Amino acid sequence: MSRDRAFESLLSQNYSSFILKIGCIGVSIYHADNGSYKIFDSHARDEYGRSNPSGACVLLEVSSIQSLVSVFPDYTLTQ
Repeated sequence: MSRDRAFESLLSQNYSSFILKIGCIGVSIYHADNGSYKIFDSHARDEYGRSNPSGACVLLEVSSIQSLVSVFPDYTLTQ
């Protein structure tokens, strides 16, 4: 299943929050009432959300599902 389709499927079922797991990494995603998405990642990241051993956990906000999909590497998700 493509990332786009996986997100759209969850949102169409009225889920407003979920945990996305890709490989051994899991992040929390929340769909806000204003249409934006908040992504919480507890792993060490820099201010742009890139992996960084000197970083900290991050809370990112994106404005669209297309932006949400682009945050994650090009993996196919499994259900």
